[in-house]
Amino acid sequence: MKRIFYVLLLLCMTVILMIGASFTASASTSGQQGSCQWTLKGTVLTISGNGNLNVRYGSKSWANSITEVEISEGVTSIGVGAFADCGSIYKVTLPSSLKTIDNNAFLNCTALTTITIPNGLTTIENYAFSNCASLVDITLPKTVTHIGFEAFQECYSLKNIFVDSKNSSFTSVNGVLFSKDKSVLIRYPADKSGQTYAVPNGVKEISGGAFEAAWNLLDITLPDSITKIGFNAFYKTVPYNDGSKVYNGCFYLGNHLIVAKSKDITSCTVRAGTKTIADGAFASCNSMEQLILTEGLTHIGDSAFSWCGSLKSIYIPKSVIKIDNSAFYDCNAIKSVFYPGDSSDRGKI
Repeated sequence: MKRIFYVLLLLCMTVILMIGASFTASASTSGQQGSCQWTLKGTVLTISGNGNLNVRYGSKSWANSITEVEISEGVTSIGVGAFADCGSIYKVTLPSSLKTIDNNAFLNCTALTTITIPNGLTTIENYAFSNCASLVDITLPKTVTHIGFEAFQECYSLKNIFVDSKNSSFTSVNGVLFSKDKSVLIRYPADKSGQTYAVPNGVKEISGGAFEAAWNLLDITLPDSITKIGFNAFYKTVPYNDGSKVYNGCFYLGNHLIVAKSKDITSCTVRAGTKTIADGAFASCNSMEQLILTEGLTHIGDSAFSWCGSLKSIYIPKSVIKIDNSAFYDCNAIKSVFYPGDSSDRGKI
């Protein structure tokens, strides 16, 4: 009798769970998110409404298993992380009313191979398409005026970034993304064909992560016109691991010091002829006690020597004209700074 009772109890619990699961599945096929409404039919998500699709990262209402997204006219923004980690999405339809694609909006959408950015969009924020590993080409309309940090990071299949010729903020040169005046190289597509690339003379800045994971490139040439190189600009490239480009423990490209190859470096004399030290080049090199910067150096990047907690002495040459933000942040052990210039020279920095 007791056994029969337990069997009946188990059956009742199973039925209750099935009813609950059915109710949950039904309840999760539609809802409100920000100013928008969403419905789910199978794995196709449709979003409608007027205004912002406000989503805080990790708080979206739909499952990560969706495969298609259709956003109707009237929606003006896609919120932070709205479709992050939806690795099955292969098709996205965006409306002409859309103005902003926010941070991490399509992060880790690894199945997405193509997306049409509508004319009218103005802003693509940080990491918006990061790790869209299957994305092959992308075209930016004339209306885009802002592209955030590493918006196309880890897009390993990306071959070209095209830009409408009427865009006033950006341009594309053979599929490589530049600022309109071509003074800033923003992104070299990771899977672009070709084994060598010479950054055009006149380019002044290489953005953070600009060449990251461009594995096809065996050699990259930088001109002396460059005065700023962002964080991880050449990370995961063949030259980054080329021992012939390492001097005194540091990786160089041309006359530019990119990064210390080890955090255990104890002292550094920058190679003669060096023009620029990249952002974060020696960040967290906690064992380094002495730093000698050679004459001819002109620019020291953001956080170049931040958190070098053992650094005690620095020699800064007269040729330096720019030291960027937080270059020596949290270097609390510094006891002496040697500088051969006079007050008028210091005024140039």
